[in-house]
Amino acid sequence: MSTEMARRDTGDKTPAYLEALKAADPSSLPFMQVDELAEKPQEFLVAAGGAFAREYAQIKHRETLLLKQMASILVALRVQVGDLTGTSYAYRQIVGEMYRASGEGPETLEPMKTAVRWHVQNLLRRVMTSRELREKGLLETTPLERARDLREANAAILAGIAAAASAEESSQGRALGRKGSEVKATADLLRLARAAHSLVTKMNSGVVEQHMTSGQLEALDAEMAAMQTAMAALRRRLKKAKAAASE
Repeated sequence: MSTEMARRDTGDKTPAYLEALKAADPSSLPFMQVDELAEKPQEFLVAAGGAFAREYAQIKHRETLLLKQMASILVALRVQVGDLTGTSYAYRQIVGEMYRASGEGPETLEPMKTAVRWHVQNLLRRVMTSRELREKGLLETTPLERARDLREANAAILAGIAAAASAEESSQGRALGRKGSEVKATADLLRLARAAHSLVTKMNSGVVEQHMTSGQLEALDAEMAAMQTAMAALRRRLKKAKAAASE
């Protein structure tokens, strides 16, 4: 592509430079420097920027589709060889041959394999039954679901920390007789209760049933018992306060 074409001023929504970009080998195209672009009309820059943004979005979309399709192929191979976990020698040989046939080097294949494996784990949860997953020692939730659960759990923890800090601040305000501290303290107590409930609901019973050791189960049971004792004491005081308020 000539420099003259790259420099040609145009107000078209599809500049000649971008048309040439679509038709040419990307590795052979010159990179347009800032001083070159600064001479272009604003309409060209806006159209070029928009076109490049669209092209980038299409590439990312195609990348995801290709990774998902490769994952589907791997799961199909696992079904054919009767090895859904993908640990057998026969399956690994076939997959190794597939990747070698691509002609790509490790710097390209390794991150690709990692991304494909993520999609494979999601697809397996559609192919295997809950019983099969448990028998193979696999979690029933997909990596996508676990990532979502982790984000929600982290958000609940942060909310609990913020509520506890706010409650501590309001307690200090009450002790110092600050104006309005009682109102803030009641609001903080409700926030703490909601945060505590949210945290408890994020505890995965499947982990308890399938993955915890006896020592971990004992430790968790002790923590839960302490929580139950503290909650029972608070509820007794709550019931007394409710009775007094209704008199």
